Amino acid sequence: MAHTHSRTWVSAPTKEQERHQACVAKMERHFPHSPLIPSDFSEWLALRQETIRAKHRRTKKLLSVRSGEAARMELARGSGHSLPPPIQKAFGGRDFIGNRGAVLGGQSTIWCPQHNIQWRPIAPWPGYQEMKWEGDDRATSKFSRYLPIPREFRNPTIAWHQVNTLPPYELDEVRKVPTMEDIYLPVDEIPDDQIPRLLHVDLLEAIDEDNEHISGTPRRHRPTFHM
Repeated sequence: MAHTHSRTWVSAPTKEQERHQACVAKMERHFPHSPLIPSDFSEWLALRQETIRAKHRRTKKLLSVRSGEAARMELARGSGHSLPPPIQKAFGGRDFIGNRGAVLGGQSTIWCPQHNIQWRPIAPWPGYQEMKWEGDDRATSKFSRYLPIPREFRNPTIAWHQVNTLPPYELDEVRKVPTMEDIYLPVDEIPDDQIPRLLHVDLLEAIDEDNEHISGTPRRHRPTFHM
C-alpha cells in the first residue's frame, strides 16, 4: 500500500485490495513456486478473516486463563490453603556475563545480551559494492540474496573480497564445509556393550520401544552397568 504525504481519502475495500496486491507481489518474489499464494481476492479475504478470528480466540483464551488463575488465587487466600509456589525465572534469574550463551555449557556466542567484548574485533558495516554483490546481483541469479560475511577492517584501496573474514564462534558456525577427513575417514562404530555407558538406560529403552512398535521386531537385550 502506497504511503504519501497527501491526505487523500481511500475506502476500506481499496486499502484491502492494495494490501492484497502488495502481499502477492512479495510472496511471488520470495516463493515463486509456492501453491499457497492467495492470488484470488476472495481467498485473501477469507485468509484475513480467519487470521482475525484466530487472534480473537487466542486473546480470549489468554484472558480466560488469567482470570481463572486470579480466581484460584483468591479462593486459596479465602480458604486458608497454601498458595502455589511462584513461577521461577529461567536459570534462577541468573544473568550471564559477557558473551556466554545460556545453552551447552555457556559457550561463546553472538546471541547474547553482551556480544561486544574488548578482545574480539567487530566487523564494520559492508560497503556498497559488497551489498550490491550479495543483494541485487544475487537476486538476478539462481542463488538469491545472502547476508554479507563479517570481515576485518580494511584499507579503502583494497577490494572487499580480498579482506579476511572473521571466524565465527563454534556455536554460531552453521553449514560447516566438510573437510577431506570428514569425507574419507570411516565412521567409527560404537559397540553395543559401550552404548549404555554413553547414554542413559531409560533413553535406550524408550528408543527400543519405539522401534519395536514401528517395525514389530523384539527389542534387543542391553547390558546394564552399575556406577
